Amino acid sequence: TPADEMRRYYLASLNCLDDNIGRLLDALDKLKLSGNTLVILIGDNGGSPQTCANNYPLSGSKYITLEGGIRVPMIIRFPSRLPVSQISDKIVSALDIVPTCLDAAGIQIPEGLDGISMLPLLSDKNPELTSRPPLFTEFENQFAVIEGDWKLVKSKEVFLFYGGKKTAWP
Repeated sequence: TPADEMRRYYLASLNCLDDNIGRLLDALDKLKLSGNTLVILIGDNGGSPQTCANNYPLSGSKYITLEGGIRVPMIIRFPSRLPVSQISDKIVSALDIVPTCLDAAGIQIPEGLDGISMLPLLSDKNPELTSRPPLFTEFENQFAVIEGDWKLVKSKEVFLFYGGKKTAWP
């Protein structure tokens, strides 16, 4: 598939996803369930070069432990517990989804469960995150550790597929 056609297909898929998430949220509103329903939408490890995604201004892409491969959007809607239209720069992880859901349901988070509840971080109080353990990520021969403002990346050579050709990314 030519790159420009693949890009249009990718953007059409995102548009379809956006439309249908809107339909879901509208249905929750219509049924008067939205106030106490936690909705979490998270991206999947950066956009893929195979689908002509563009992660600009972040470096890297899906399959790479650079920012374009691991920093993804997350949207949380929980009107009864969280303010609306808030943007946060806190570092969170998909590992935080289960503890957040347990917290939202009033269930004690089991000791030793990976992740933390995001609800206190995103509430009006907006406390500082001081007790987050380092986050680790790996893909094939690449590794990254994130702690606070610091990130360590270890990678040899990564192979990506651009335009049907195997390309080395040192």
